[in-house]
Amino acid sequence: MTQRHILLMWLPLALSAMLMTGEILLVQAAVSRLPDAKLMLAALGIMFWLEVLIEAPLIMLLSTSTALTTSAQAYGVLKRFMVHLNLGVSAVAVSIAFIDPLFDLVLCVGMGIPDIVAEPTQTGMKIMGLWPAAIGWRRFNQGILIRYGQPRQVTLGTLVRLLTSALVACSLVISGAFSGIVVAAMTFMSGVTAEALFAWWKSRAIVERHLRVDTEAPEHPLTYRAAVDFHLPLAATSVLSYVALPLVNAGLSRMASPQETLAAWPVVYTLILMFRGPGIAIPETVIALLRRFDDLASLRRFCLIVTMGSTALLAVVIVTPLVKLYVRHVVEAPRELEPMIMVGLLGCLLIPGLAALSNFYRGILMASRATNFVYWGMAIYVGATGVGILVGVIWQTPGIVTAAVAISVATVLETGYLQRRSAAVRAIKWPAKRESS
Repeated sequence: MTQRHILLMWLPLALSAMLMTGEILLVQAAVSRLPDAKLMLAALGIMFWLEVLIEAPLIMLLSTSTALTTSAQAYGVLKRFMVHLNLGVSAVAVSIAFIDPLFDLVLCVGMGIPDIVAEPTQTGMKIMGLWPAAIGWRRFNQGILIRYGQPRQVTLGTLVRLLTSALVACSLVISGAFSGIVVAAMTFMSGVTAEALFAWWKSRAIVERHLRVDTEAPEHPLTYRAAVDFHLPLAATSVLSYVALPLVNAGLSRMASPQETLAAWPVVYTLILMFRGPGIAIPETVIALLRRFDDLASLRRFCLIVTMGSTALLAVVIVTPLVKLYVRHVVEAPRELEPMIMVGLLGCLLIPGLAALSNFYRGILMASRATNFVYWGMAIYVGATGVGILVGVIWQTPGIVTAAVAISVATVLETGYLQRRSAAVRAIKWPAKRESS
């Protein structure tokens, strides 16, 4: 397996992951140009975070589909599982959006959201009721595309989504007939539906050619229980990953200079997320390409290149005027926050590279169907982050430094755990592969 072979699989997926950040920026720009922008942006933030949390169990259908869609029999089982999971998650989303007492319990009582913000939030959630179903359907079909060597179709699907979102957002803003939250919800819903339809359309040829009928019975047929056992830890991992950010924000609000820290931290975190983008595509790349023992060395070498490249690029941004250009002219942060932002970026310098490395080990574990270790790795990450933030609250350490150190240490611990577990899995699984090859 050559580095070029891996690059051709990884690059479209990395581009897709990075392009996805463009949609939320587009929606924010549209809402900010409509009446009551401040209120609508607040409702947008709550609506988006809650919708993402609800559909979190569906996110990892991409990895599940990539790893397990190996035969027509497995495809049938996974499709049934996907439909059931979609129905369950969509039922939760629709119930919260349309049942007023439940909505009030979750947002007004549970989250303490004021009524003035909760009302438009509920309107947006009603429009996005079937958003989770579209997400699950899209991720399932994208996994098939990756498994059968067509990652470029995933990137094209993301472009279709962005173009659709841009067209819908611009049209609704120009019409001036809708509130900001309605524009946001309709844009999100239209974009993801277009991308889901594109992924389904492009996966049809693969299904007809490879997954309609098995030429011979699979040696190890996939059972519904096996599909659940594989996906459940990944779903829990995805849910846990969304707990870390509000946990950090809750801690920062209780440390010294909370207003300044809460204003500076999103700037730091967003930039770090941008440089983590290249590593997001590594698990599916590993799952799709790892077939025998000899593949490990090539995949490890490529992952190390991504690790060092992500760290080096972030370092270049930090030590050059690029960081001030971004802070002053892109996000337009107040000048007095610049020293705090710089400290936070320096403290988070290793996170993009470490995240790429941990994703490599995740890919090995998922390819080996040892997904429970992926969940425990994320549990270690969230737990370590929580402990670090709690120590900062007790000792009243500088918030931005505390958050950077807590997340960096948590990422190191998670990566170390995944490395040890993947090594144990490789010792059992891949030597047999080597002998058979």
